[in-house]
Amino acid sequence: MSKIKDFIIPYESLILIQMVIYMYSYNFHSLWLICDLVIIFNILYLINQHSLRHYKITFLIFIILFLYLLYHQLGNLYLINFLSFWDNYKHLFVFIFAFYMYKKISIERKEIFLNRLYKMSIVSFFIQIFFIFIEYNLGWGWDYLAGTFGDGSTHSVAYFSVFLTLFMIRFKKSIPLTVTVIALSIITNLLSENTGYFVILVIMVFFIFLEKINITNLILIGVIAIFMASIIARNEMASYATNKITKFSLVKEYSGSKNVRAERGILMGYALFLGGKYGQGFGAYSNIYNVDGWLFPKLIDKQLCISEGTHLVAEIGIVGLLLTLLLFITLFVKILPDGKSRLYCITYFVLAMFHGRLLIDERLFFFFTLNFLIWYASHENKEATTNTLKIY
Repeated sequence: MSKIKDFIIPYESLILIQMVIYMYSYNFHSLWLICDLVIIFNILYLINQHSLRHYKITFLIFIILFLYLLYHQLGNLYLINFLSFWDNYKHLFVFIFAFYMYKKISIERKEIFLNRLYKMSIVSFFIQIFFIFIEYNLGWGWDYLAGTFGDGSTHSVAYFSVFLTLFMIRFKKSIPLTVTVIALSIITNLLSENTGYFVILVIMVFFIFLEKINITNLILIGVIAIFMASIIARNEMASYATNKITKFSLVKEYSGSKNVRAERGILMGYALFLGGKYGQGFGAYSNIYNVDGWLFPKLIDKQLCISEGTHLVAEIGIVGLLLTLLLFITLFVKILPDGKSRLYCITYFVLAMFHGRLLIDERLFFFFTLNFLIWYASHENKEATTNTLKIY
């Protein structure tokens, strides 16, 4: 196993540092630049290791998207064009770095890293639950039930919950503790009306079930099924979820404010109305790095970026959205080792793109990446014949 030279701190510690920042910075805004500096360090390291040459197809699409930016804004470039491009595609390097680091470090360092990650995650989970229940009892609105993640960060809680659930199942943690984590995750995401969490959870369980049927998995799937059945039994929750998906149209009445509301189906129709095939340009409707896009003030509903799907369609159109999906899919296919892992990752990614701000909220992509790092690590552990990892 080749060794990695460390500069100041072990490279895998950067993952743990980022996790602390994302978990406890509350609203995160003041620390964006710190995480950007970490990502720049990741990029410089990958370039130094000549590792990016292995992703030729991915970076060909990356270059096409950058040329798409320049062509779109030919003769009329704004700073936010480049900020938006960076904000959307810097996550390529997060994913590459995380897997490159994990594959290169020794068995002993993997064990230390995964043990620390697990301990930090399980402690942080119960801290989140504690604060979320306090917030709920104080009568805070559903969009603010996010613990130390901060206001409007319920999606971060959802992706963190899915990651920890997968970690505990894949590394066969205590069944009572795993059931407790699943139950509390479902309850908190139910309180915050986070319907996307339940869709992603079902997808995760489906792929676990596909891989191996055993008594432990059957018990856990049974627990999840019971909780899911209780959720569906709540008519108002089922109705709420259905409305978010089905209220979709392309009518020209989007020019009138009464027809646009912050519901995903409606906002997707609005995004298609605004962006069409090619969109209005990177950053046109963004509000990032304390900069507004040149068309942002004209939006009928400022929550157009409620999901990455609506955001990208409005800014770079259907063509740009498809190129972005292709960009990340080629990356996942290159990095992940087998068909099931790739299909799981691609399915999760597409759902997440239409569920939340996956590419413009660093926290969401970070926990998305950890999800697949754990999936990969558990596969590696299962297939190893010697020096298997011990995750306590």
